Amino acid sequence: MRQVTPRGALALSDRLKLDLATGVSWLRTGKSKRGQRKIIEALNAANDTQSVRFMQALAVHALMEHTLAVAVELDLQVREKHQYRDLQKRVALLRESEDHLRRLMGFSEIYWMLEGWLLLGDAYMRFSHD
Repeated sequence: MRQVTPRGALALSDRLKLDLATGVSWLRTGKSKRGQRKIIEALNAANDTQSVRFMQALAVHALMEHTLAVAVELDLQVREKHQYRDLQKRVALLRESEDHLRRLMGFSEIYWMLEGWLLLGDAYMRFSHD
């Protein structure tokens, strides 16, 4: 993108959309720290921008999806000492994903809200089975 357009050639809303999409793609392709950082920076910059609501909701949903994936990866079939530690981490990650869902609901994007509720419900079902 830098080669195609000169610096500053994009409007602010287009730049934010591009940053959010880049962060989501990095997050989903395994560059999680880089993607999270890009998304958080873009979300902070787009705080009051109405024109990028859909992309903001997509980015928060991707953060929530990543957080829940990390929570599910925690193995609870270990020694008791490690099980308690991993259980605390999983609970903290579930709470973080609830915060993502609250933020997602603020964007009023129905599709992403429903997807978030489904993800969170599935995560709690897995948690109860573990």
